Amino acid sequence: SFLVELWKKSQNSDDKVTITYIIRKESGEPVSLNSVDSTWDKMWNKKFCELDIPQMPETAGKYTVEIYFNGQIITKEAFSVT
Repeated sequence: SFLVELWKKSQNSDDKVTITYIIRKESGEPVSLNSVDSTWDKMWNKKFCELDIPQMPETAGKYTVEIYFNGQIITKEAFSVT
Protein backbone atom coordinates (compact mmCIF):
# COMPACT_ATOMS: atom_id res chain seq x y z
CA SER A 1 0.00 0.00 0.00
CA PHE A 2 0.92 3.62 -0.49
CA LEU A 3 -0.53 6.57 1.36
CA VAL A 4 -0.81 9.70 -0.77
CA GLU A 5 -1.36 13.09 0.83
CA LEU A 6 -3.11 15.88 -1.06
CA TRP A 7 -1.22 19.11 -0.36
CA LYS A 8 -3.70 21.49 -1.97
CA LYS A 9 -7.36 22.00 -1.22
CA SER A 10 -9.43 20.02 -3.68
CA GLN A 11 -12.98 20.57 -4.82
CA ASN A 12 -15.49 17.76 -4.48
CA SER A 13 -15.89 15.83 -7.69
CA ASP A 14 -17.47 12.61 -8.85
CA ASP A 15 -15.17 12.55 -11.90
CA LYS A 16 -13.85 9.12 -12.91
CA VAL A 17 -10.18 8.48 -12.13
CA THR A 18 -8.19 5.63 -13.64
CA ILE A 19 -5.37 4.59 -11.31
CA THR A 20 -2.56 2.77 -13.13
CA TYR A 21 0.25 0.84 -11.45
CA ILE A 22 3.39 -0.14 -13.37
CA ILE A 23 5.99 -2.27 -11.61
CA ARG A 24 9.43 -2.45 -13.20
CA LYS A 25 12.54 -4.51 -12.51
CA GLU A 26 15.68 -2.61 -11.55
CA SER A 27 16.67 -2.81 -15.25
CA GLY A 28 13.50 -0.87 -16.18
CA GLU A 29 11.74 -3.87 -17.75
CA PRO A 30 7.99 -3.88 -16.92
CA VAL A 31 6.86 -6.73 -14.68
CA SER A 32 3.18 -5.82 -14.33
CA LEU A 33 0.66 -3.21 -15.37
CA ASN A 34 -2.71 -2.91 -13.63
CA SER A 35 -5.46 -0.30 -13.69
CA VAL A 36 -8.47 0.30 -11.48
CA ASP A 37 -11.24 2.88 -11.77
CA SER A 38 -12.63 5.01 -8.99
CA THR A 39 -14.11 8.46 -8.53
CA TRP A 40 -12.19 11.37 -7.08
CA ASP A 41 -14.33 11.71 -3.95
CA LYS A 42 -14.29 7.97 -3.19
CA MET A 43 -10.46 7.90 -3.32
CA TRP A 44 -9.91 10.41 -0.52
CA ASN A 45 -10.46 10.34 3.23
CA LYS A 46 -9.90 13.90 4.37
CA LYS A 47 -6.70 14.64 2.42
CA PHE A 48 -5.32 11.10 2.26
CA CYS A 49 -5.66 8.34 -0.33
CA GLU A 50 -4.64 4.75 0.40
CA LEU A 51 -3.59 2.90 -2.74
CA ASP A 52 -3.36 -0.88 -2.65
CA ILE A 53 -1.12 -2.26 -5.40
CA PRO A 54 -3.14 -5.02 -7.11
CA GLN A 55 -0.21 -7.32 -7.95
CA MET A 56 3.25 -7.56 -6.39
CA PRO A 57 6.29 -9.41 -7.78
CA GLU A 58 6.97 -12.83 -6.27
CA THR A 59 10.66 -12.98 -7.29
CA ALA A 60 13.24 -11.46 -4.94
CA GLY A 61 14.87 -8.32 -6.30
CA LYS A 62 14.79 -4.54 -6.59
CA TYR A 63 11.82 -2.87 -8.28
CA THR A 64 10.10 0.45 -8.80
CA VAL A 65 6.40 1.18 -8.86
CA GLU A 66 4.96 4.05 -10.88
CA ILE A 67 1.47 5.25 -10.00
CA TYR A 68 -0.60 7.35 -12.40
CA PHE A 69 -3.95 9.15 -12.09
CA ASN A 70 -5.56 9.46 -15.54
CA GLY A 71 -2.18 9.08 -17.22
CA GLN A 72 -0.39 11.66 -15.04
CA ILE A 73 2.38 10.24 -12.86
CA ILE A 74 1.88 10.96 -9.17
CA THR A 75 4.79 8.99 -7.72
CA LYS A 76 7.62 6.62 -8.54
CA GLU A 77 9.04 4.66 -5.62
CA ALA A 78 11.74 2.00 -5.28
CA PHE A 79 11.19 -1.12 -3.20
CA SER A 80 12.69 -4.57 -2.68
CA VAL A 81 11.21 -8.05 -2.47
CA THR A 82 13.12 -10.50 -0.28
